[in-house]
Amino acid sequence: MKNEDVFHSFDRLFSLDITEYIVANRSDIENETIKKVHFERTVLCIECNGLRTKDASTVKNCSKCMGSGRAKLTTTPTLLGDMVTSQRCEACEGAGKIIAQKCVLCKGEGITKMKEEVEIKMHQAFKSEHKIVGKGNTIIRGENITTGDLIIHVKKKKFLWFEL
Repeated sequence: MKNEDVFHSFDRLFSLDITEYIVANRSDIENETIKKVHFERTVLCIECNGLRTKDASTVKNCSKCMGSGRAKLTTTPTLLGDMVTSQRCEACEGAGKIIAQKCVLCKGEGITKMKEEVEIKMHQAFKSEHKIVGKGNTIIRGENITTGDLIIHVKKKKFLWFEL
């Protein structure tokens, strides 16, 4: 196994892409039928607009990490100077801020799921397996949020010479 295959499968494991599948039969293609694809995507919370709280005055800098999101664990003297180790702050969960009153809708996450629908028109030009990619369509951008792609695979059913 090649090293690049290992990393490729690792990326797919943590991918933010949404993959959906459509199967088209003969009449769908001939009549250029419109197929609907339903999926859920992550969006900024409509209640708090991604702030994680309705009242911004309840947000305070974390006193344990001083707003950095990283808490100092130990200082060890070495020949080259002091070595400091740190980890994600447990008090603020690495955010650097403490929210006293979290948003009720998103529970302080700043993001929620939203159901969406996309219409795909079947077309004669589609190959036996056709892939349509909508770049950056899985997550609406916000602070520290990475977007993924909506990938739709259209597969033509194999046709028999006769129909029953």
